[in-house]
Parts: sequence; structure tokens; C-alpha cells
Amino acid sequence: MVSISMEHRPYRSHKVPACSRCRQRKIRCKIDLPNQPCLFCREKGVACQIPSASPEDSSNSAPASNGNGTTGFNPAKRRRHDLDVGGPSVSVAAIPIGAAADNSSGKSAIIVGPAVAEDVEIIQRHMSITPQSQRHNSNATYASEDPGGSVVYVTIPKYRRGFRPKLDTGDKQREIIEQIFGPFKKEAIRLYFELVHPCFPVIGDDLRAQLLGPQWAKVNSALLCNIYASIVPLWDRSEILRLHPRPDSDYIWNLAVSALQEDSTSPSFSTIFLCSINVIGRPSLYYVGNIANSSRVVALAHSFGLHRDPRKWNKSATEKETRIRMWWCIFIVDAWSSVSYGTPPNIVKGCYDVQLPEPKPVSSPKTNGHSSANGYPLPSPCCSNSFYSLCSLSQILAEMLPMVYNLNPDPALMIETLKTTAVMLRRWEDAAADSARRAATKDYASSNLQFCYLSVKLLFSRLSLRAAWLQTSHVNNAGVIHECLVDLQLAATKVLEYVSNLTQAQLQEFWLPYTSHLLVVATMILLRCAVETENQAIKVTCAATLMSLKDNLELHRDDHNWELGELCLERCAELIVRVQSTAPPVTTINPEMVPIIPTPGAMTDDDAFQFLNDSSLMPFDPLGGFDAIDDIWTNLFGNTPQVMDGVNISAMPL
Repeated sequence: MVSISMEHRPYRSHKVPACSRCRQRKIRCKIDLPNQPCLFCREKGVACQIPSASPEDSSNSAPASNGNGTTGFNPAKRRRHDLDVGGPSVSVAAIPIGAAADNSSGKSAIIVGPAVAEDVEIIQRHMSITPQSQRHNSNATYASEDPGGSVVYVTIPKYRRGFRPKLDTGDKQREIIEQIFGPFKKEAIRLYFELVHPCFPVIGDDLRAQLLGPQWAKVNSALLCNIYASIVPLWDRSEILRLHPRPDSDYIWNLAVSALQEDSTSPSFSTIFLCSINVIGRPSLYYVGNIANSSRVVALAHSFGLHRDPRKWNKSATEKETRIRMWWCIFIVDAWSSVSYGTPPNIVKGCYDVQLPEPKPVSSPKTNGHSSANGYPLPSPCCSNSFYSLCSLSQILAEMLPMVYNLNPDPALMIETLKTTAVMLRRWEDAAADSARRAATKDYASSNLQFCYLSVKLLFSRLSLRAAWLQTSHVNNAGVIHECLVDLQLAATKVLEYVSNLTQAQLQEFWLPYTSHLLVVATMILLRCAVETENQAIKVTCAATLMSLKDNLELHRDDHNWELGELCLERCAELIVRVQSTAPPVTTINPEMVPIIPTPGAMTDDDAFQFLNDSSLMPFDPLGGFDAIDDIWTNLFGNTPQVMDGVNISAMPL
């Protein structure tokens, strides 16, 4: 932004643009006094500013140094700060993260496929007499020449021909948000790095240090908009912010989404930051947009080579760790959005070779996690153990997702895969318990991690039931199906009881937005157990658990602003009340008549299916429904398309 200095401004002049405040309010910008602010700004007693020069005017400006010895964009360029590790490196032995960012030539670097990379390597090896270390102007840049497969980047135009990129995406939205936040902008950023970043460290260490330091105002505006929006649900966690009214979350998120859409017109490496922060923001209500952004961030990560192992690259340890953490943040988004939104995952096993991040603090080595260059205290990263555990748990979840979306499953293959998954889960449990014992600091993501673990166990139980049911045509395994049904009921009960018993401190921790959808899935499973069982004791138990969940979710929402249960209340509250009204009173159930959870040995093959009535759908069906309560279901979930006739649940992947 530059100050206005002119004698007058012609009416509706395009050569002399209106100042920012007049343009924002869509009023006439009238300059009636030479070298003075416009009439509106003069009345308000504020400085009058107009946007900086156009892209054509600034295209000849020289790149500025970012202080790390690498080339970056001048603050007047389109991005104030597109990435934390700088631009292209002097060495071409490895492609830096910043090569995918903006540069003065309007070029970007993307990875090529393995087959093409091999062709490029062989052709350049035989056709060029220039040593590779001296090919500074080559269109192909090598990140790795591992005999197992080279990683090659090529330079491509960054924008469409004739496209004029905006100087700073999201600048108008940022101005509005910062006016709402007032003097608490820096406190909001500090709160993000205290509560969100350690649990989801998608932002690199250098950018983290800049955001917490004196140069924070030069960071890309769209990124700041999404950071501001992500801390609104955590407003009361700050001793400073809780003394002031909480901003309207929906309004702030609408501005942040608008800024992200501006940035997506010319995506770069920083778009990965924006999409990742946006899709894990709370509350998560724009499902279609989140699905699109989840797919977009995976596509960009593949394009910029984040799916390749950087450990052998000729880059600094900080940059390697940043790339690894970014990839696994994206992996978490892809796996949990898949199981929550009912869409197949975008990341395929065998198409990436990035190792799991090591369980150690994610603080910048420059600051050592204590203070920045200007003495501003940096929040201590305290959830790296939970992040590591969530990465490995997401890897286990990804092993099961193909079984969820396979339309023609092989029962034998499913059983073998489930056996392998069971071993992985047991190892994860041992590692997570050991990590919790060794944790020396407060973990702000432990509750979310436990909920995710229980959700994975629930999915495992449901897939086990599906595999057992698929084998009924070949083997008379009614007892096995009964055991799977009991395990499924217990797994769903554990999920709901865990959420019902959350304390105030746990509700204020970091939670992924996918909790809303996974909670609905667990509730629907227990509802189905209640409506389809012929065992009255089981019906009473399920109804009591569901009513307890409903009451506690309402308390969580009203007393602690925990909005993650609203989706469950919206879709399931009336169903829960109906099931409770049809369940027999507890006093009429004789405890000695039948056990709450009957054992397989006490039942015959004919009795083993008492969970199901004659008209029920197959219990393993991920899209199975509730024929007994279709009237409520249609009102809450809407009618399904004609191609889905007979299917009552339209987006339940479990």
C-alpha cells in the first residue's frame, strides 16, 4: 500500500484508483485538497492509501533476499511470503521447497512421472557434455539420482497466458478480519502455534518463526486469514481473548474461504498450507468444499514431489523434516476425510516412499522453541508425540480403506488383510502407551487421538463382520457372525461412552473436524443394533447409551461451545428419542433372563442372528439403512437419487 499524494482525483478515474477504504465501502473517493487524504479518510482521521503498483509495473523489480541466503519475492510482489525455506538453491542436486513457489520469471517447478524421469536422465546423460553440476539453465532439475528411481523436476509457466495475478491474495479479507480482531491479532497467531500447530505441524519452522516474529505482517494474507479463522473455536483458551467477545465464526470462515479461492486461481506451494489449514478448521460445515480442497491438496503435494523421500537429497535437515511433516499432514487429511465424507482416498499405497516422521519436538532450531529474534516468546511444541501416533494410526486406517470402497471384495483376501491390520493395531497400542509414558509435557491432542483410535477399532469391527457375512454362502459360521456383531456393538458403545464422558479440559483440546462425521457413524451403528435386535436387554442397553450421548452432547454444546456434536444431534437426536420410546422399561427386564452381551457358547446357530430381524439389510453393508424408521430418516437426510433406490444412508462409508 502507498500513500496518496496528488492534487485531485478525477471522478471514477481508473488511472488514479480510489483508496482502499472508499473502494471497500463503494463510495466516491474525493480528493479536494492537494497532498491531503481524501474527504472520507480526512473526516475519519486516518491515512489514505491506495493499492500498490500493478503487476506490470512491478515486474522489473529485483528479487529480495529473505535473510537465509536464498532468493525470494519482494514484499510488493504477488506473495508477501510464499514459503518458509526460500527459493531455488544454488545447488541443483536437490530441488528446494521454494522452487515450487513464486519467482520473478513466472515459472514453477513440478515433478515428472518415474518413467519420464528415467527417459530424461538417460537422454541428458548421453546428449549433454556439460557436467550436471553446471547445468544451471536446464529445464530439468534433479532432486535425487537414486538408482532405485530418479526424481526430476521440470520448469513450467506458472500462470495462464494473459493472466494477471493479484499482488497479495486475500488482502481485502485480511483487512476486514484484522479490523474485527483489533489489537489481538498477534495473540491469535500465538494461540494457533500453541494449540493447533504442534498437533498439525503443516507450517515449516522458518515460516513459524516469521509469523511469531516482527516480520509477521509480510506473510501471505490468505494464509493469515485461515490462521485467524482456525483459532476462533479456541478463543476462550487464551487468557487475553476470553475477556473479549468471540467473533462470528461463520463470517470469519467465509472470508478465509474467499481468500483461499483467490489463491487457488494460481496455486503454488503455499496453497498446500492454506488448503491443509482450511480443511481441518472448525466448525466443518461446507462438506463439498472440504472434499474438493482435500483432493486439491493431495494433487498439489504430488505435483511438487512431497510424496518422495527427501532424506537422500542434498538439502538441509530442516527442509527435509519440513517436507516429511507436510506430507504426513496431507496423508492425515486424505485418510480421515475419506472415512468421514465417504469418498475413496486419493493417496494410493505404493505411490509414496516418505518415512514416518520421528517423534521429536517440531520447534525451529533457530529459536529452540523459546523465543524469537525480537524476544517474543514462542509457544513450545508439545504434541509431537500425538502427531507421530496419529500418522502411524492413519497409516493403519489407509490399509483398511480399500476394503471399505471395494465393490467386489474377496472374503479370503479381506480376512488376511484384517489379520495383518490386527497385528498393526496391537503394535500401535504398545507404541502409543510407551509414548504417553515418556511424554514430559501436556499433550493437547491426546483426546482426539484416543477418539480416532476408537473409530479405527470400530471400522475394524465392521469390516470383520462384513468379511464373516460374505463367507456365509460357503461356511456355516453363525457363531463367528454373532461374535462380530457383539464386537461391533461394543466398539460403537466405547466410542459413544468416550465422547459422553469428556471433561471440560478435554473438550478444549485440539480436535479434528472429522470427529463430527465419525460420531454420526458410531451413533448410527448403535441405533441399528437397538432397532434390529430381538434381545430386549440389548435394546435397553443401547437406548440408554444413546440417550446419555444425546444429553451429554447438548451439555458439551451449551456449556463448553463444543460444536462437533451438532451434526450428530441434528441427524440422530429424533431417532434416539424414538428408539428410547420403543424400548421396554428397565424394570421389566429380568437380568437373569438373558445376559446383556450373550456369549456364543450359550447360543445355538438359530439364535446367533437375534441382532437382526427378517426384514433387515445385510449388516456389513456400508450403506445399510433403517427400514423401521424411514419416515424420520427421509425428513432428516432427504430422498436419495433414483440410482440409489433402496439405500437409506447416502454417505456412510463404514
